Amino acid sequence: MRIIVVQLLDELIILVILIMLSGFFSGVESALISIGRIHVKKLLMQKRRGARTVADLKRDPQKLLVTILVANNLINISAAAIATSLAIKLFGSGGVGIATGVMTFLILVFGEITPKTFCIKYNEQISLLTAKPIQVLSYLLWPVIFILNAITKGMMALIGVSKKRPKMTEEELKTIVQIGEEEGVIEEDERRMMHALFNFGDTRASEVMIPKSD
Repeated sequence: MRIIVVQLLDELIILVILIMLSGFFSGVESALISIGRIHVKKLLMQKRRGARTVADLKRDPQKLLVTILVANNLINISAAAIATSLAIKLFGSGGVGIATGVMTFLILVFGEITPKTFCIKYNEQISLLTAKPIQVLSYLLWPVIFILNAITKGMMALIGVSKKRPKMTEEELKTIVQIGEEEGVIEEDERRMMHALFNFGDTRASEVMIPKSD
């Protein structure tokens, strides 16, 4: 009896750790994806520790996403298997349904919603702290990442999705400039010059022409 209790406790502890890891990877994914390039540039200019690694990860967003998704899915599958085993030992064959319901709730609350919300709010700090571990993980998982990237690119090519990034519109550029001003990346003289360029595009030729003297 004591051995059974110890085994159940061991499985429960492992399950808790896996749910925490699921939350970790979900949160890190949100932090690294939500932090903008201008923000990263600002961190590089400030020579913040970890900023270079964040920039490297942001340079290949597909690789970053695949790395985190592979790790997170392996963790969630393992957690579901342990939860099912634990529930069957406690409740018999009816434990499968109980495990499914409980794990769905736990993963949603503690593995997805809560960590994502927290890490988006503190994306700078989280990104700087976790960039290096994620980079190391991407090296360890590179064979899996390489295969999945190749499959993904092949499927994208089959459905005719272009690899080229869409051209940036004037409104998008204005938004980036505004964010840069708020983040302190763009100086006052640079701001004036950029706004002058935007306004110049709306200027009619007659407004800048100099009348020819007779």
